[in-house]
Amino acid sequence: MRAFNAAKAKGKSKNEYSDDYIEKGEYRILLKYIRMYYEYWVAFDLIDLDGDKRLTFKEFKCASPQLTNWGVDMSNPEA
Repeated sequence: MRAFNAAKAKGKSKNEYSDDYIEKGEYRILLKYIRMYYEYWVAFDLIDLDGDKRLTFKEFKCASPQLTNWGVDMSNPEA
């Protein structure tokens, strides 16, 4: 749903029903957002060590090397 809403926000409405459906010009954007949100979910799942669908600060700090490899600036994780 978040990918759909993000894609719709990038597109331009052409008629009164445009906000309810993905149009041809928005399809590529939708696929891009689906992939991005899926990658976020996989990353979160790898970091969530105890599987409770929440991140503790300890889990976050333990993931520092992994996050750095993914391009996240971890120079000051407490900020």
